[in-house]
Amino acid sequence: MPKTIYTFLFFRIKQLLRTLREIGIFHFLLLSPVMIIAVLGTLQHIMTSRNFSSSIFLLIIILSIHFSRKDRFFLEQLESPLFLTFTLEYFLGCIPFILCFIFWEKWYDLLILGTGMLLICLVKPLYSNHSKRKLSLFINDSLIPLHLFELRSGFRKHRIEFILLYVSGLVLTIYPITLPVILFLMALGISQFFQIFENKDLLLSVNAEQKLLKKKSVGSLRLFNLLMLPHYVLFVIQHNTYQLLMVLFIVSILSQMIIVFSICMKYKNYRFGHYKIYSNIPLIIFIVSMSIPFLWPLTIIMLIQFWKKAQTNLMQHYV
Repeated sequence: MPKTIYTFLFFRIKQLLRTLREIGIFHFLLLSPVMIIAVLGTLQHIMTSRNFSSSIFLLIIILSIHFSRKDRFFLEQLESPLFLTFTLEYFLGCIPFILCFIFWEKWYDLLILGTGMLLICLVKPLYSNHSKRKLSLFINDSLIPLHLFELRSGFRKHRIEFILLYVSGLVLTIYPITLPVILFLMALGISQFFQIFENKDLLLSVNAEQKLLKKKSVGSLRLFNLLMLPHYVLFVIQHNTYQLLMVLFIVSILSQMIIVFSICMKYKNYRFGHYKIYSNIPLIIFIVSMSIPFLWPLTIIMLIQFWKKAQTNLMQHYV
């Protein structure tokens, strides 16, 4: 059994290195300032947090990962029990947070995290096909308009992740930082739906009036704000100070700009016969620029340029 566990962990490390190699050194360096800020912010939150929010938030993340796993069948072929495999994976992933809890003597956070992690590992995740059938009872994607097929497909494929993210945003709304983070993560997730190119017939049928960009942008933003409306209401009720409302307004606008930019980037690069966008560098630059306030004018310029280029590219398919 120890040999099997060692082989499995070595396999996971190779997967991590492969992912870093796919990201590339240039993208990694470009995102490093944001990563440093995120790490410092996380450390500050752990040091100053109360009511065990850090451990609860970590458990929510582990829970979302656990029930979205698609490797149960593969893991069952190993000699080691599923419980032991899950425990080792999650423990290794949480080592930095565990060390922080020990260093700042957050013993209750450590106890809650350890107990919750063990309880989660006792539950076997559903097989992927079965989980999708179960979750179809909670989300009816037929309510999403046909011309927003990217959202239909995206929510169908990532039901578990978005449900857990959505619910965690409602549960943790007592913390002012929760909703801005949820808005950004939701927008970032939705932006990934616009990576696949539809076929020629679908494009021409949806874009019969040649107003595709406007229809997609307005429809996506309307659906995004409708989904987030309960979060908005709870935030206003619990945090109705001028400063917090202004922060919410700014983050909401920036999040919606990410969605519109991802739509523009898709149709700027759209070609008949091609399958997907193969470079996300413009989107990464756009998001990184949003993290620095004095670069916000650059994001507006990029959005306008990509909108115009997307319109020009789409018009070429009707000539």
